[in-house]
Amino acid sequence: WWYFATDFWSATVALGFMAVRFRRIFGPGTSATSPGVLHDIGKMIFAFSIFWIYTGFAQYLVIWYGDIPTETFYIVQRFWHAPWAMLSWSTPILIWVIPFLVLLGVRPKRTPGILGTVSLLGLIGVWILNFILVVPSLSPDRLPFGWIELTITAGFLGVFLLCAIPGLKQVAIAAFEPVSPELQPRME
Repeated sequence: WWYFATDFWSATVALGFMAVRFRRIFGPGTSATSPGVLHDIGKMIFAFSIFWIYTGFAQYLVIWYGDIPTETFYIVQRFWHAPWAMLSWSTPILIWVIPFLVLLGVRPKRTPGILGTVSLLGLIGVWILNFILVVPSLSPDRLPFGWIELTITAGFLGVFLLCAIPGLKQVAIAAFEPVSPELQPRME
């Protein structure tokens, strides 16, 4: 469940970030970037950040209560030993604390700048989380962060864009005509 929660939440914050970027590119008059749509995306980000911490804490409780040495070593190494402690503690802050506190009200969910910033911080948090899942087992004593890691990340982003941009050119990203109220009821 935790992997599902992480993947679905990262897809939701990516959608929020792209909606804010599309709003900046196409203008605020498009239906895909209306305040109602941004509000719905903000509600999804808020809800799945809570679901993410719920599944993560449930996983932690099972490991802690079961006192499984192979699993407790994993958590102790990442959360209590340098150089991984700061990165490990930053993931719940970026993925749960910031979205939870910032997106509690209605106005932040409808404000493109706030929603875009929360989404970008969430994407950074998921990147750090995936980094922490793999790298400490390969380099337990030092933080290997340099041009190789950044190049690999940029390469995967480039491959994603090479695959996504041709598809986005063939479909309408946003309706430029106003959507009738009957087709899209306004939710307050």
